[in-house]
Amino acid sequence: MEGIQNLKDKVLSVDDHLRVIIYGPAGGGKTTLAATFPKPFLFNFDKKLKSIYGMDVGYKDYSYDSPKDAAKSWKTFWKDFREMKRDDNEYETYVFDSLTSMDAMILCHCSVLAGNMADSKPDIGVYREQSDLYRHLFMEMNSIGHKNVVLIAHQEEVRDKPDDIGGIGGIREVTPLITGKKIRPKLPAMFEDVWYLTREMKAGAGDELTLWFKPHKRINASSVILRGKEGKIVSGDLSYNTIMKHAIKEI
Repeated sequence: MEGIQNLKDKVLSVDDHLRVIIYGPAGGGKTTLAATFPKPFLFNFDKKLKSIYGMDVGYKDYSYDSPKDAAKSWKTFWKDFREMKRDDNEYETYVFDSLTSMDAMILCHCSVLAGNMADSKPDIGVYREQSDLYRHLFMEMNSIGHKNVVLIAHQEEVRDKPDDIGGIGGIREVTPLITGKKIRPKLPAMFEDVWYLTREMKAGAGDELTLWFKPHKRINASSVILRGKEGKIVSGDLSYNTIMKHAIKEI
């Protein structure tokens, strides 16, 4: 049979393209980390680019101020995304910031497709259409074989029910913040690596970033390229190069 290959001599290389989701709290360094990937282009939905001012990052803005604007922005983004996929351009990494804001765009777009107003309350048909569009989008992202794909999401805290009325339950799980209970568990399979990123201020020592890449207590994370490591990388200057050095066992 033609085309058979053997993986015994295959090792991870810095030339390999990654499929990554980075999620975590606001201000945790997600966009800054994504901007350190090789020659990035940013599809921006969040209006939060100040942290990477001065960096060599191409971008286009799709942020919106209303559900009606969101539905229109989705059409513009989809057209641009398909053109960027076909275009033999200089960029080596496509960054989508963020999935959480894109999520709202997709929902508004699906409401309009169903004949509703963009700001109307979604019904089960709209959510089903959104789920189908998600799958289509992720398949399109994964078919970009010649570039890195980085998807950024905010975090959602799943809490236990409080014991007393008005109380706040304890955190049971921390996951990427998106709509759709069926999509979220499939993200690790779709994107190979799901990283949870946090930032901690250290008095007199600058910020300390922690990248979790294995499930730990409440955190939903997984990694193909960092398999075999302890479960987290702690660094004051976290970047693509730092992570790849861990991945190819130079650290």
